[in-house]
Amino acid sequence: MGGNQFAGVSPDRAAACARALRDVGHRGARGAGEHVLPAPFLAVGEGWWIGTTCTDASADSRTKAFAAAFRARHGHAPGPWTAEAYDAVRFAAHGLASISDDGRSALRSELLRRP
Repeated sequence: MGGNQFAGVSPDRAAACARALRDVGHRGARGAGEHVLPAPFLAVGEGWWIGTTCTDASADSRTKAFAAAFRARHGHAPGPWTAEAYDAVRFAAHGLASISDDGRSALRSELLRRP
């Protein structure tokens, strides 16, 4: 298999694609959107590039309060990925606080638990 590979948006389909590419020794570019990230894909998706979008915190009505608080604290508008970074750190901290025997899996589950 040559060239770039696209795995669709289903975690199960992406996992099947990742296994098939791994089994034939494909080492080229492998990518998918963030929709494939639940457990079936994460178990076999080593080395894949995952694409996602970011929010303009100053323009999105759902994050205007966050943008105003950020501007008041830091003296400038939040940059790209700022809202997502704050969410990721909050989810990671919560995940780390609830870690079981398999810390990596617990953290991964917590990060993927909410939209």
